[in-house]
Amino acid sequence: MSQVYERELKGILMADPDVLNRVVKNLPADEQLAYMKIIPMPFVVVRAAGSFGVDMAVVSSISFLVEEKSSVEDVYHFNAPRVVEQAALMKKLCTDAGITPVYAFRLKHLRGKDPWRFFTMDMDASKLEGKDRLVHSRLPKLEYTNSNNYIMRWENGMPLHNFIDWIVSIRTKDKED
Repeated sequence: MSQVYERELKGILMADPDVLNRVVKNLPADEQLAYMKIIPMPFVVVRAAGSFGVDMAVVSSISFLVEEKSSVEDVYHFNAPRVVEQAALMKKLCTDAGITPVYAFRLKHLRGKDPWRFFTMDMDASKLEGKDRLVHSRLPKLEYTNSNNYIMRWENGMPLHNFIDWIVSIRTKDKED
């Protein structure tokens, strides 16, 4: 079932009209408008090979690895060994490459509100440059549990429509300079 949401996020970021129309159908007008701003400036999203299912999203000078998670619960726990291993690998890859790791959390069965929230991992920001550093500083960080596992609280993430609006404004400003 999570592949449905992975394809949904990819369709949103790549400005697929069918996906966008379906996703925004029940959203408030301001959220619909923010989502639609991506149409003239879509990302290229490429699925990484291998067992970890991470996507690479690129637009202009902005790039990030994104891992999609979905749940009917508004808190996502990184408890399963495979998920813990995946998070550690993603953090290492992103730190080594100097790019921002992004987690996209889709709350299932939500109506009338943007179901997507974006997060990043706490990491050494000195490894990041330019727009990567800016994206990393702007996104809410994953939290830790008492047992030192990552956790995502949906309510604490950046709504996807806000992320799109912000990215488009950065790119528009770049074109004007």
